Amino acid sequence: MNDKIGFFDIILQIILIILSYLIPKNNNLLIFGSGNGKSFKGNTKYLYLYGLKNTDYSIYFLTKNKEIISILKNKKVLNIYSIKAFFTILRAKYIFIEQSTKDISYMGFLVGNFSIVQTWHGIPLKNIELPDSKNIFRNIFNFLLKKEFRSYNFLIGTSNFTNNIFKKVFNNQNIFITGYPRNDIFFNKNLLLDDIYNKLNLSGYKKIITYAPTFRDTGDLKPFSQDFLDKLNTFCIENNYLFLLKLHPFDKSKNLSINNFKNIINLDKTTDLQELLVNTDILITDYSSVFFDFMITKKPIIYYSFDYNFYIKNCRDMYFDYYKDIPGPFIKSEDELLELLENINIWFNDKDYKNKYLSFIDKIHKYQDGNSSKRVFNLIINNK
Repeated sequence: MNDKIGFFDIILQIILIILSYLIPKNNNLLIFGSGNGKSFKGNTKYLYLYGLKNTDYSIYFLTKNKEIISILKNKKVLNIYSIKAFFTILRAKYIFIEQSTKDISYMGFLVGNFSIVQTWHGIPLKNIELPDSKNIFRNIFNFLLKKEFRSYNFLIGTSNFTNNIFKKVFNNQNIFITGYPRNDIFFNKNLLLDDIYNKLNLSGYKKIITYAPTFRDTGDLKPFSQDFLDKLNTFCIENNYLFLLKLHPFDKSKNLSINNFKNIINLDKTTDLQELLVNTDILITDYSSVFFDFMITKKPIIYYSFDYNFYIKNCRDMYFDYYKDIPGPFIKSEDELLELLENINIWFNDKDYKNKYLSFIDKIHKYQDGNSSKRVFNLIINNK
């Protein structure tokens, strides 16, 4: 979040709080947003699309991104900065978000007479608590944001295990197990919009390997040497594999130089991760919560934790015991990574590993059926 929170922002929030109690709600009006108003992704994206197709609600997606407004021009979309969006927020029966209410507002939080459905943008692996700041307005902002967290009418989760983490993070008991709507795409390819398969011409490859690391707060991500990239590219060519690198949208690393490789592609950060995962055969990640989603496919996952000690010390703590709770396999070197890729069929089909992996999937995902969006809408319909 931007640290530039000033006096005017606080006053505007107070005005919004007052208006929220004066302007009547429209029980048929729902609004959705994501990525601090900058993206069209995640649970809210798929709930929005499901609602348009399968319900009679009046549904709007709010964004400040002109490209998204253009993409959704034939659907219901509003510019966050518009007067209509301002009053739509005040009149909406439910507000669906996946980060904070900045998803649907140019301000940072909503406290008042609002019914908010927090779908969140990932099962928490890393610490996501709000730190203290030297900026007095930032601390006021964080105080009110924590108040917003406690006021959510609904939070959606994937299992009893993950819900216990959310209770700690949000200090809120209104958590319901529905599954994540964004994971419905693994069971219903009609939800695909970006057509990554054809855009990247994936049809000619035997396997698609995706490397999707999380961002470092310090900005220094350098997982591969140039020598290793040469070896990896050769390996991929020999086996007819394609290696895709998908950096986190918040990643600021300038150390990665991946150019001129025939079978290695550095994807744009705006590439829809969920649609990419649908087309992925092997996932390589580190401390990103992306593996929680991908595991529902029961496909191979490799955990490349080359800087674990540095990450824990300088970036984030974790809610999990990384090496104990997660089934692995874990590797810390480039040579180990290449070895696992070369022997994928051996270790992935090991009976003990498979049992541990499947057990972990059941622990994280109560539902594995592609009906999570339907369950979320049933939840709000039954709680009108």
